[in-house]
Amino acid sequence: MQANMNNNTCLYILNDNPLYHAMYSVSVRLLRSRNPNIKIKLIYVKDNNADSWSESNEIYKSLNPQYIQKYMAWNFDNIQNLSNLCNVEMKVFEKLPYRSQNFVSLQRCLFEEIEDDNVLLLDVDTFIFKPVDFIFTKYYQHEIYATPLVAILKDDNGSRLEKHEMMFSYVIENKLYKSNLMPMNSGVVLFRNGLLKKYGSNVLKYCNELMYRKHPMSDMMFSIRPDGRSREELSFNLFVLENKISNAFFDPNDVATVDFNQNLSIFHTGSTTYSHYFEIMAKNSYLVQN
Repeated sequence: MQANMNNNTCLYILNDNPLYHAMYSVSVRLLRSRNPNIKIKLIYVKDNNADSWSESNEIYKSLNPQYIQKYMAWNFDNIQNLSNLCNVEMKVFEKLPYRSQNFVSLQRCLFEEIEDDNVLLLDVDTFIFKPVDFIFTKYYQHEIYATPLVAILKDDNGSRLEKHEMMFSYVIENKLYKSNLMPMNSGVVLFRNGLLKKYGSNVLKYCNELMYRKHPMSDMMFSIRPDGRSREELSFNLFVLENKISNAFFDPNDVATVDFNQNLSIFHTGSTTYSHYFEIMAKNSYLVQN
């Protein structure tokens, strides 16, 4: 299956949080160094860091200062300069269609501005080790591809990764359905056939329905996280289910979340494990220096 590369885009979304700046600077350098010709776009939201996760400050403090200076950049001007250097099309937004809810993931409503047919969405806490253009041609049989949602469980014996199916309640044409499914992570997603734009037009509605207990999955969401910060992840899964979108998981040898191996094309750490893997990558000279 051949894909028209002019319609294929890699996309990041970023706000004024210095931690996300630092992560983006690492990821986009890797992406461009391995993919000199692929189209890359950045949605940048000037939110004065109002929508950010408060725990990101602790993650930032856990980064090795030596490696921060060597591999990372932050503040708007430096991000703009880096994006220009990496030939990234950067679109800046200063207004959002909602009042700040201290929840950065709601900014994904701006995906409605993206017109590209096929978009590989990349969270900033990703490491790219190989060319990724093959993803647009290899993964064509479904409309959305993602990785499984992985839980990191800690006990007296250390940490372990677990994947669990979840009972989803969802509504199609006013009829309630229930299915036991493996949930998808929304951090690295291939949206085909213009579906990213459609997701952008729906994410705010889903997040609000979940947060204000107007969706059958609201109680489940609050039982998982009392602060409701899993609502964008659930919104993504509900968008796929309620719109009957064909979907599948990436081959874990191509793209993986948290479960690292050196042969991956894309590795998504998840924010809580980022500093651990960032230090490993820096020590092994996988990264591109400032």
